[in-house]
Amino acid sequence: MKHKLHLLMAVLISLLPLNSLRIFLYKTLFKFKIHNSKIGWLTVLNIKHLSMNNSSIGAFNLFTGPFTTTLEEKSAIGSFNYFRCGRWAVDFEQERMLVLKHHAKIENQHYFDLFGKITIGAETIIAGVRSQFWTHGSFSNEVNINIGDRCYIGSGVKFTPNSQLADDSLCAMGSVVSKRFIKTDVMVGGVPAKIIKEKINWRENWK
Repeated sequence: MKHKLHLLMAVLISLLPLNSLRIFLYKTLFKFKIHNSKIGWLTVLNIKHLSMNNSSIGAFNLFTGPFTTTLEEKSAIGSFNYFRCGRWAVDFEQERMLVLKHHAKIENQHYFDLFGKITIGAETIIAGVRSQFWTHGSFSNEVNINIGDRCYIGSGVKFTPNSQLADDSLCAMGSVVSKRFIKTDVMVGGVPAKIIKEKINWRENWK
């Protein structure tokens, strides 16, 4: 019953027309820590805890489940994204968390399964649409997904539990990342993904 009431309050708050009013009620009723930030209309935040600092969440997002979310300074989430964890996950001793480091950005229409922890590194961009990040469905206890700093993820990429991209990596559209890539400054792609090119310096060469 408590969970249903929490969801109802979150839905009602999302319908309010002013960002300032939505922020005030999330801080007052849910004890979220929100500073100098924006939460878009019809974005429902039915989660355990939220911390935002000088960051933004766009409209029409759904956050639901027993997980925490942290948006560091100047990080941003677009619109029509789905962040979910089933209530059954509380029976497991697993850290359930979404972390966007400073200046990280998630674009639109992506799916995040928050049974485990998903970390999006500083200045990393989850670009395009319809990428998926899965942290359950594995036989291993290691389920977290870690994406390093200054990475770029193309459209339609799938990340499996316990996958990783190191700093300055570029991930090609439609790839399935099913292992931990620890080498920096690489392009990965394919099904399953593998290293296609090294020392790409994509931030300088993509002009």
